[in-house]
Amino acid sequence: ACMPGRRSKRMAAASPDLLIVTDDVALGETLGGKLQQWGARVWRHDPREGQALLTRAVDVILVDVRHQAEAMLRGLASIRDAMPCAETVLINNSENINASMAGMRAGASDELTVPFDMEALRRKMAEAFRRSRARKARKHRHPLVTAFEDAMSAAAFAESGEFETAREMLSSSDPAGNSGSAECEKQE
Repeated sequence: ACMPGRRSKRMAAASPDLLIVTDDVALGETLGGKLQQWGARVWRHDPREGQALLTRAVDVILVDVRHQAEAMLRGLASIRDAMPCAETVLINNSENINASMAGMRAGASDELTVPFDMEALRRKMAEAFRRSRARKARKHRHPLVTAFEDAMSAAAFAESGEFETAREMLSSSDPAGNSGSAECEKQE
């Protein structure tokens, strides 16, 4: 099921945790090795081996939808439920547009189209890691600070004449000031 990757000796405490979900063993090993060289902690999951996933949270999930898109996307929903703060990046080919759209609807935030170079992988993983950390940081913000930020944003729209947008922003914000932070509650 899930296999932890070897840890790099130069890994820092803030190293990203990544899960690679693929039935392509060679791709999983290649990506895992490169990501570990960059200092990430990597786990691999082959969906053919069952539904057992990590019990710990990860920052970024790479999901390969090139071959078994439907099965992978069904699994993506359960992964997103288990790890709501994780950023999901699809690995796909350019002909599989339907899988890309379905993956984005299922919660993926980005995509790598094969073939891709290692610089593109590094850039996408860094961006996804930043988004995941920002989502987790929002969870820990004080509700009063969040409410103040929402009110100031709405005021800026109202000042520029966008009254309806300002009203929508104020009416859609959580009265407790949580601003979407509850999504990460399950993960911790």
